[in-house]
Amino acid sequence: MSHVSNLSSGDLRYADAEARLYLKSLHMLASKSAVWVNDPTSQWVADHKLLQLDVARKCGLTIPETLASNSPLEAREFVKEFGPYVVFKPFEIGMWGNADPASSRFVSYAAKLDISDLADDISIIASPGIYQECIDKAYDVRVVVAGQSYLAASISACGSGEYGVDWRAAPTAIVERIELDKSIFEKIVDLMTDLGLLTASIDFVVDKKGDFYFLELNEAGQFLFLEDASKNLPTLRFFSAFLRSPSKNFRWHEAAETAVDISLPNFYASPEFSDYQEVLQRFDKPVGRPLLQD
Repeated sequence: MSHVSNLSSGDLRYADAEARLYLKSLHMLASKSAVWVNDPTSQWVADHKLLQLDVARKCGLTIPETLASNSPLEAREFVKEFGPYVVFKPFEIGMWGNADPASSRFVSYAAKLDISDLADDISIIASPGIYQECIDKAYDVRVVVAGQSYLAASISACGSGEYGVDWRAAPTAIVERIELDKSIFEKIVDLMTDLGLLTASIDFVVDKKGDFYFLELNEAGQFLFLEDASKNLPTLRFFSAFLRSPSKNFRWHEAAETAVDISLPNFYASPEFSDYQEVLQRFDKPVGRPLLQD
Protein backbone atom coordinates (compact mmCIF):
# COMPACT_ATOMS: atom_id res chain seq x y z
CA MET A 1 0.00 0.00 0.00
CA SER A 2 1.16 3.53 -0.74
CA HIS A 3 2.21 5.83 2.08
CA VAL A 4 0.06 8.94 2.56
CA SER A 5 1.45 11.69 4.77
CA ASN A 6 -0.71 14.78 4.23
CA LEU A 7 -4.14 13.67 5.47
CA SER A 8 -6.00 15.47 8.25
CA SER A 9 -5.92 13.72 11.64
CA GLY A 10 -9.55 12.62 11.32
CA ASP A 11 -9.03 11.26 7.81
CA LEU A 12 -5.84 9.55 8.92
CA ARG A 13 -7.64 7.70 11.72
CA TYR A 14 -10.32 6.56 9.29
CA ALA A 15 -7.75 5.47 6.70
CA ASP A 16 -5.81 3.61 9.38
CA ALA A 17 -8.95 1.74 10.48
CA GLU A 18 -9.73 0.80 6.88
CA ALA A 19 -6.19 -0.43 6.30
CA ARG A 20 -6.33 -2.60 9.42
CA LEU A 21 -9.64 -4.15 8.35
CA TYR A 22 -8.21 -4.77 4.88
CA LEU A 23 -5.21 -6.61 6.35
CA LYS A 24 -7.42 -8.62 8.70
CA SER A 25 -9.57 -9.65 5.75
CA LEU A 26 -6.46 -10.83 3.89
CA HIS A 27 -5.39 -12.77 6.97
CA MET A 28 -8.77 -14.49 7.15
CA LEU A 29 -8.61 -15.44 3.48
CA ALA A 30 -5.03 -16.73 3.78
CA SER A 31 -5.94 -18.74 6.88
CA LYS A 32 -7.95 -21.04 4.65
CA SER A 33 -4.90 -22.32 2.80
CA ALA A 34 -1.76 -21.22 4.67
CA VAL A 35 0.01 -22.49 7.77
CA TRP A 36 0.17 -19.63 10.27
CA VAL A 37 2.46 -19.33 13.26
CA ASN A 38 -0.02 -18.68 14.80
CA ASP A 39 -3.43 -18.54 13.10
CA PRO A 40 -4.63 -14.90 13.45
CA THR A 41 -8.03 -15.84 14.86
CA SER A 42 -6.57 -18.23 17.42
CA GLN A 43 -3.94 -15.64 18.26
CA TRP A 44 -6.59 -13.01 18.98
CA VAL A 45 -8.62 -15.36 21.17
CA ALA A 46 -5.60 -16.70 23.07
CA ASP A 47 -4.35 -13.21 23.86
CA HIS A 48 -7.05 -12.71 26.52
CA LYS A 49 -5.58 -13.38 29.96
CA LEU A 50 -8.80 -14.36 31.74
CA LEU A 51 -9.62 -16.91 29.04
CA GLN A 52 -6.10 -18.32 29.36
CA LEU A 53 -6.55 -18.82 33.09
CA ASP A 54 -9.92 -20.49 32.63
CA VAL A 55 -8.72 -22.86 29.91
CA ALA A 56 -5.51 -23.64 31.83
CA ARG A 57 -7.55 -24.57 34.92
CA LYS A 58 -9.84 -26.79 32.85
CA CYS A 59 -6.75 -28.53 31.41
CA GLY A 60 -5.62 -29.42 34.93
CA LEU A 61 -2.99 -26.74 35.47
CA THR A 62 -2.96 -25.02 38.85
CA ILE A 63 -3.55 -21.27 38.84
CA PRO A 64 -3.21 -18.78 41.72
CA GLU A 65 -6.40 -17.56 43.38
CA THR A 66 -7.46 -14.74 41.07
CA LEU A 67 -9.77 -11.71 41.02
CA ALA A 68 -10.32 -9.53 37.95
CA SER A 69 -12.15 -6.37 38.94
CA ASN A 70 -12.26 -2.60 39.28
CA SER A 71 -14.32 -2.70 42.47
CA PRO A 72 -12.53 -1.16 45.49
CA LEU A 73 -14.59 -3.33 47.83
CA GLU A 74 -13.78 -6.56 45.99
CA ALA A 75 -10.09 -5.67 45.67
CA ARG A 76 -9.74 -4.92 49.39
CA GLU A 77 -11.64 -8.03 50.41
CA PHE A 78 -9.37 -10.10 48.17
CA VAL A 79 -6.27 -8.67 49.86
CA LYS A 80 -7.72 -9.32 53.30
CA GLU A 81 -8.44 -12.94 52.39
CA PHE A 82 -5.22 -13.80 50.53
CA GLY A 83 -2.81 -11.14 51.87
CA PRO A 84 -1.05 -9.50 53.51
CA TYR A 85 0.34 -9.19 49.97
CA VAL A 86 -1.20 -9.93 46.59
CA VAL A 87 0.15 -9.54 43.06
CA PHE A 88 -1.47 -6.98 40.77
CA LYS A 89 -0.97 -7.27 37.03
CA PRO A 90 -2.43 -5.23 34.17
CA PHE A 91 -4.15 -6.78 31.18
CA GLU A 92 -1.37 -5.26 29.06
CA ILE A 93 1.90 -3.59 29.95
CA GLY A 94 1.86 0.19 29.65
CA MET A 95 4.86 2.47 29.30
CA TRP A 96 4.81 6.16 30.11
CA GLY A 97 7.26 8.90 29.03
CA ASN A 98 10.83 8.26 30.21
CA ALA A 99 9.96 4.59 30.61
CA ASP A 100 12.87 2.25 31.17
CA PRO A 101 11.87 -1.29 30.16
CA ALA A 102 14.98 -2.63 31.93
CA SER A 103 13.54 -1.58 35.29
CA SER A 104 10.16 -0.93 36.84
CA ARG A 105 10.39 2.85 36.32
CA PHE A 106 7.27 4.11 34.46
CA VAL A 107 6.44 0.57 33.32
CA SER A 108 3.37 -1.30 34.56
CA TYR A 109 4.94 -4.65 35.32
CA ALA A 110 3.29 -7.01 37.81
CA ALA A 111 3.67 -5.62 41.32
CA LYS A 112 3.18 -6.73 44.92
CA LEU A 113 0.48 -4.80 46.80
CA ASP A 114 -0.84 -4.66 50.35
CA ILE A 115 -3.99 -3.05 51.69
CA SER A 116 -2.31 0.34 52.05
CA ASP A 117 -1.79 0.49 48.27
CA LEU A 118 -5.56 0.33 47.72
CA ALA A 119 -6.56 3.41 49.67
CA ASP A 120 -7.55 5.40 46.57
CA ASP A 121 -10.92 4.33 45.11
CA ILE A 122 -10.40 6.22 41.86
CA SER A 123 -7.18 4.43 40.92
CA ILE A 124 -8.93 1.08 41.35
CA ILE A 125 -12.12 2.06 39.53
CA ALA A 126 -10.33 3.77 36.62
CA SER A 127 -8.24 0.77 35.62
CA PRO A 128 -9.55 -2.79 36.00
CA GLY A 129 -6.81 -5.26 36.70
CA ILE A 130 -5.94 -8.77 37.79
CA TYR A 131 -5.30 -9.47 41.46
CA GLN A 132 -3.67 -12.78 42.31
CA GLU A 133 -2.56 -14.72 45.33
CA CYS A 134 1.13 -14.05 45.97
CA ILE A 135 2.90 -17.40 45.67
CA ASP A 136 5.98 -17.83 47.86
CA LYS A 137 8.06 -18.72 44.85
CA ALA A 138 11.38 -20.47 44.48
CA TYR A 139 11.79 -19.35 40.86
CA ASP A 140 9.94 -18.52 37.65
CA VAL A 141 9.74 -20.74 34.57
CA ARG A 142 9.34 -19.82 30.92
CA VAL A 143 8.38 -22.67 28.60
CA VAL A 144 8.81 -22.24 24.85
CA VAL A 145 6.38 -24.63 23.17
CA ALA A 146 6.38 -25.69 19.52
CA GLY A 147 4.06 -28.50 18.51
CA GLN A 148 4.82 -31.49 20.72
CA SER A 149 8.20 -30.20 21.92
CA TYR A 150 9.49 -27.56 24.29
CA LEU A 151 12.45 -25.81 25.87
CA ALA A 152 12.05 -24.72 29.49
CA ALA A 153 14.13 -22.43 31.67
CA SER A 154 14.10 -21.54 35.33
CA ILE A 155 14.56 -17.81 35.92
CA SER A 156 15.81 -16.49 39.24
CA ALA A 157 15.82 -12.70 39.33
CA CYS A 158 18.75 -11.03 41.04
CA GLY A 159 17.75 -8.05 43.13
CA SER A 160 14.11 -9.16 43.04
CA GLY A 161 13.52 -7.89 46.57
CA GLU A 162 14.00 -4.36 45.35
CA TYR A 163 12.23 -4.81 42.03
CA GLY A 164 9.13 -6.70 43.18
CA VAL A 165 7.68 -9.92 41.82
CA ASP A 166 8.30 -9.48 38.08
CA TRP A 167 11.69 -10.78 36.98
CA ARG A 168 11.60 -8.54 33.89
CA ALA A 169 12.11 -5.56 36.19
CA ALA A 170 15.15 -7.04 37.93
CA PRO A 171 18.61 -5.85 36.82
CA THR A 172 19.87 -9.38 36.10
CA ALA A 173 18.57 -12.92 36.18
CA ILE A 174 20.04 -16.41 36.44
CA VAL A 175 18.65 -18.64 33.67
CA GLU A 176 19.06 -22.41 33.65
CA ARG A 177 17.60 -25.09 31.41
CA ILE A 178 15.20 -27.50 33.13
CA GLU A 179 13.08 -30.49 32.17
CA LEU A 180 9.37 -30.51 32.90
CA ASP A 181 7.44 -33.30 34.54
CA LYS A 182 5.66 -35.27 31.83
CA SER A 183 2.23 -34.59 33.34
CA ILE A 184 2.85 -30.82 33.30
CA PHE A 185 3.76 -30.84 29.63
CA GLU A 186 0.78 -33.01 28.72
CA LYS A 187 -1.47 -30.37 30.27
CA ILE A 188 0.39 -27.65 28.37
CA VAL A 189 -0.23 -29.51 25.11
CA ASP A 190 -3.94 -29.74 26.00
CA LEU A 191 -3.93 -25.97 26.65
CA MET A 192 -2.27 -25.27 23.30
CA THR A 193 -4.76 -27.53 21.51
CA ASP A 194 -7.77 -25.92 23.16
CA LEU A 195 -6.50 -22.45 22.20
CA GLY A 196 -5.66 -23.52 18.63
CA LEU A 197 -1.99 -22.53 18.88
CA LEU A 198 1.08 -24.13 17.31
CA THR A 199 3.58 -22.24 19.44
CA ALA A 200 3.66 -20.01 22.51
CA SER A 201 5.76 -18.91 25.45
CA ILE A 202 4.19 -19.86 28.78
CA ASP A 203 5.05 -18.50 32.21
CA PHE A 204 4.83 -20.38 35.50
CA VAL A 205 5.91 -19.67 39.03
CA VAL A 206 7.21 -22.57 41.15
CA ASP A 207 6.76 -22.53 44.90
CA LYS A 208 9.15 -23.82 47.56
CA LYS A 209 7.50 -27.27 47.42
CA GLY A 210 8.08 -27.54 43.67
CA ASP A 211 4.45 -27.01 42.64
CA PHE A 212 3.85 -25.21 39.33
CA TYR A 213 1.35 -22.35 39.04
CA PHE A 214 0.29 -21.21 35.57
CA LEU A 215 0.52 -17.42 35.17
CA GLU A 216 -0.06 -16.62 31.53
CA LEU A 217 0.58 -17.48 27.91
CA ASN A 218 1.97 -15.26 25.17
CA GLU A 219 1.43 -16.61 21.68
CA ALA A 220 4.31 -14.44 20.44
CA GLY A 221 6.38 -14.34 23.62
CA GLN A 222 10.08 -13.62 23.57
CA PHE A 223 12.49 -16.52 23.97
CA LEU A 224 15.83 -15.72 22.29
CA PHE A 225 16.91 -13.87 25.44
CA LEU A 226 17.08 -17.29 27.12
CA GLU A 227 19.89 -18.30 24.77
CA ASP A 228 21.69 -15.04 25.50
CA ALA A 229 21.56 -15.95 29.18
CA SER A 230 22.39 -19.66 28.99
CA LYS A 231 24.49 -21.70 26.57
CA ASN A 232 22.33 -24.76 27.25
CA LEU A 233 19.20 -23.24 25.73
CA PRO A 234 19.46 -23.45 21.90
CA THR A 235 16.25 -21.51 21.30
CA LEU A 236 17.19 -20.29 17.83
CA ARG A 237 18.02 -23.80 16.60
CA PHE A 238 14.86 -25.17 18.23
CA PHE A 239 12.55 -22.60 16.66
CA SER A 240 14.30 -22.73 13.28
CA ALA A 241 13.65 -26.47 13.16
CA PHE A 242 10.00 -25.82 13.99
CA LEU A 243 9.64 -23.20 11.25
CA ARG A 244 10.96 -25.69 8.69
CA SER A 245 7.99 -27.92 9.48
CA PRO A 246 5.41 -25.99 11.53
CA SER A 247 2.55 -28.15 12.74
CA LYS A 248 0.83 -29.23 15.94
CA ASN A 249 2.61 -32.59 15.55
CA PHE A 250 6.13 -31.14 15.36
CA ARG A 251 8.70 -33.04 17.42
CA TRP A 252 12.24 -31.78 17.83
CA HIS A 253 14.98 -34.37 17.71
CA GLU A 254 17.71 -32.35 19.38
CA ALA A 255 20.36 -35.05 19.42
CA ALA A 256 20.02 -35.57 15.67
CA GLU A 257 20.52 -31.87 14.94
CA THR A 258 23.77 -31.15 16.73
CA ALA A 259 25.49 -30.82 13.36
CA VAL A 260 23.23 -27.91 12.47
CA ASP A 261 25.27 -24.92 13.57
CA ILE A 262 22.48 -22.42 14.21
CA SER A 263 23.00 -20.23 17.25
CA LEU A 264 22.58 -16.64 18.39
CA PRO A 265 26.35 -16.01 18.69
CA ASN A 266 26.78 -17.10 15.06
CA PHE A 267 23.89 -14.88 13.98
CA TYR A 268 25.33 -11.90 15.85
CA ALA A 269 28.60 -12.39 13.95
CA SER A 270 26.92 -12.69 10.55
CA PRO A 271 26.52 -10.07 7.80
CA GLU A 272 22.75 -10.56 8.06
CA PHE A 273 22.76 -9.24 11.61
CA SER A 274 24.72 -6.16 10.53
CA ASP A 275 22.17 -5.55 7.78
CA TYR A 276 19.37 -5.98 10.30
CA GLN A 277 20.89 -3.36 12.60
CA GLU A 278 21.22 -0.91 9.71
CA VAL A 279 17.53 -1.34 8.88
CA LEU A 280 16.52 -0.66 12.50
CA GLN A 281 18.56 2.55 12.56
CA ARG A 282 16.43 3.95 9.73
CA PHE A 283 13.40 4.10 12.00
CA ASP A 284 12.78 7.39 13.79
CA LYS A 285 11.94 5.57 17.04
CA PRO A 286 12.28 2.05 18.42
CA VAL A 287 9.88 -0.65 17.34
CA GLY A 288 7.80 -1.85 20.30
CA ARG A 289 5.03 -0.78 22.61
CA PRO A 290 3.91 2.84 22.20
CA LEU A 291 4.74 5.20 25.05
CA LEU A 292 1.83 6.75 26.90
CA GLN A 293 1.82 10.46 27.66
CA ASP A 294 3.26 11.75 30.93
